[in-house]
Amino acid sequence: MKVVKNILKPILRSSGFVLQSMLFVALLHTASYAQQTEKVELIKAGSLEGIENKTERKIKLIGDVVFKQGTMFLYCDSALQFPATNKVETYGHVRMVQGDTLSLTCKTLTYDGNTKQAVAIGNVVLKDNTMYLETDRLNYDRNTAIAYYTDGGLIKDKENVLTSKQGAYHTDLKTVQFKKNVKLVNEVKQYKIDADTLEYNTSSKVATFRGPALLTSKDGTVQGHETGSYNTVSGVMYIKGRSKINNGKQVVEADKIDYDEVKQIGIAVGAARLSSPSDSIQIEGDRLIYNRASGVSKVLGTPVFKGFQGKDTLFITSDTMVHIRKEDKKRTKVLEEYLKLYRHVRIFKNGMQGSCDSLIYNGNDSLVTMFGHPVLWNGKSQLTADTIKLYIKNGQMHKMYMNVNAFIIMEDTIGNFNQVKGRRMEATFKDNKLKTVFVNGNSESIFFVLEGDSLVTGMNKSICSRIVMAMEKDTIRRVSFLTKPEAKFIPPNDLLEPDKRLKGFLWRKEEKPEREDIPR
Repeated sequence: MKVVKNILKPILRSSGFVLQSMLFVALLHTASYAQQTEKVELIKAGSLEGIENKTERKIKLIGDVVFKQGTMFLYCDSALQFPATNKVETYGHVRMVQGDTLSLTCKTLTYDGNTKQAVAIGNVVLKDNTMYLETDRLNYDRNTAIAYYTDGGLIKDKENVLTSKQGAYHTDLKTVQFKKNVKLVNEVKQYKIDADTLEYNTSSKVATFRGPALLTSKDGTVQGHETGSYNTVSGVMYIKGRSKINNGKQVVEADKIDYDEVKQIGIAVGAARLSSPSDSIQIEGDRLIYNRASGVSKVLGTPVFKGFQGKDTLFITSDTMVHIRKEDKKRTKVLEEYLKLYRHVRIFKNGMQGSCDSLIYNGNDSLVTMFGHPVLWNGKSQLTADTIKLYIKNGQMHKMYMNVNAFIIMEDTIGNFNQVKGRRMEATFKDNKLKTVFVNGNSESIFFVLEGDSLVTGMNKSICSRIVMAMEKDTIRRVSFLTKPEAKFIPPNDLLEPDKRLKGFLWRKEEKPEREDIPR
């Protein structure tokens, strides 16, 4: 025996740490087991009766029954206690109290003291200092502090009422998880949220949804499809995934939307789109800053304006785009509506293209004003001036005013350039084609005379204060000089290249936008 001890001694000495660790684990296990098997203690009862059968022993308790386990107290009118399994069944005016914050009432409740699981049935109400839960059947786990229902329930706080088919309330975290037919209703602020899956924090009042969700209020709707959160107190919303805000007159869509309901400010990022169906317009960009209170929306990242005009569409693009829409106090009437575009403005429409540095579109009178080296192309005609104002009527170009250094260049069938310049010009259109052009002040013109469509027989060059041109199918049909002109005819053999250009001539065809130049 002494030999055996001598052999074991070094082994035990070298294994001391392992043995101590095993002992520590064993102690933890014992403590855990003792905690898990903490007995449900009977505090009082009006009367008790022991009942025994072949399988188990139980105690029948009647009248003002009180049980206790740890910090939990359980009250009822009558009960059955099962000492061997550490379970109780309670009946009549059942009330479970956890600490000084959580209270549960119901008709009947079964409690397992070993697993600390409770099943409450009949008019179940769970309350703490932040919310009120109502259902017909509730399971409560004291270990995880989670109460859940599967057959429909209602939770409410001071302002919000939430209902769903399934729900789980984390009493420690003050968080409720809802699933299936979830509805949040706020009668004070008059809005509701419908979702398939929603999480609500009863302390912070923040609702977080996963999957499709719809918020409906007096101001319109907000629709999300992936994830998002809504602070029911501050009105701040964050939505990720393709989402949409619709106020009945304007619609904002994007891959991500942040919206402050009180300030009425939204930031939409990722394929952002602002549309006004009643006005047949749409604005798209990478980023949209939307302020409904001021009526100002700013679009960044290759913004594009689309004006739908029957089967045709007017496209306008720039570096920055600002949309301004001001309504009356009741928001029933539009008082002002403007679209302002800055830097690298390009316009494309069937029969009309253009470019400039900046542009303002007045939605009230359908007036487009172009600044900063503006140029328009209509058919084979190029129109330039310091400022161009174009009126749109019924989706068609109606009238145009060209102020200061007005210049029209018209390319003929063999590549010659007919030209007219003056201080100001006024043009009218028919079917989006130039119909008449009235030139007023310091007018100069060059017109090539053709025989057929391929032979130049000469060139007319004139100076006149006022000129009227009649156009048809991109061709000059008639020129009228309203005051006595200074004119001369130059035959082909005497035509020199400088004679073919008026001062200020600049053919800018390389700037002419094509449809593929317009993004989206």
